[in-house]
Amino acid sequence: MDALYFSWNEPAARLLATGPDAAAFLQGQFSKDLRAGSGAATYGLWLNHKGRVLADSFVLRRAEDVFEIVSVSSPAAGIVERLESFIIADDVSVADRTAGAVLLTTAGDPGDLFRGLGCVRPLEREFAITSAGGLIFRGRAAGRHECWHVLLSDEVATTTARAAIQDALDQA
Repeated sequence: MDALYFSWNEPAARLLATGPDAAAFLQGQFSKDLRAGSGAATYGLWLNHKGRVLADSFVLRRAEDVFEIVSVSSPAAGIVERLESFIIADDVSVADRTAGAVLLTTAGDPGDLFRGLGCVRPLEREFAITSAGGLIFRGRAAGRHECWHVLLSDEVATTTARAAIQDALDQA
């Protein structure tokens, strides 16, 4: 059994994109296909018109016209500026919800982490909602270790996640 490594950070970006045109608008701006249904988690890039990478993020489709955009390393301001510069006649809004967000990143064997967070292990390219309202999704591979991100937005969710991590470590 692999060890479980984890870190607590603030995400560089947590955005909420909503509106009747959100799916079509984001699809036209993102490097990966976002047409999968609710519950999909997609990692990809935001590119300029010449194909240069401006930012990277995960796009989590919460509903038909509701998307969470989460980046570990690309600042929210750059993604918001990029998206808002292309909103012309589209019925879409982008809100920065980064303040107060917490991102737990794990690498290694998650053991009972999912059960401790009150959710089932998400399938590949999907996310799950924890019992405390957090979002858990697979991150980019960390060498040979499995990587997961848990996005939390309040003290209760963070406390619950800390307890689940401690339980997973105690069982390792």
